[in-house]
Amino acid sequence: VFNATPIAADWINVVTVKVSILVRSPGLNPAYDDSGKQYDLYGDGKTRIYKCTSMPAPACNYKRKVYSQIFQVRNVAQRKGA
Repeated sequence: VFNATPIAADWINVVTVKVSILVRSPGLNPAYDDSGKQYDLYGDGKTRIYKCTSMPAPACNYKRKVYSQIFQVRNVAQRKGA
């Protein structure tokens, strides 16, 4: 279970970290309209949804993609003093 808002006391129990990033193409594409798409940054379908807005123009004329990766935190037993 991933906790989106951990408190300091939770960090001793962390075994994995999920990182998501929304990337945008470097070049403007006037023929592309991104305004109808939503990008789910947490992968849960509800929490961190990014949707392009038309302001400032031409904000929706870039292609975007979400990449996510889960990283394992090593030496959990050592951090707990086991």
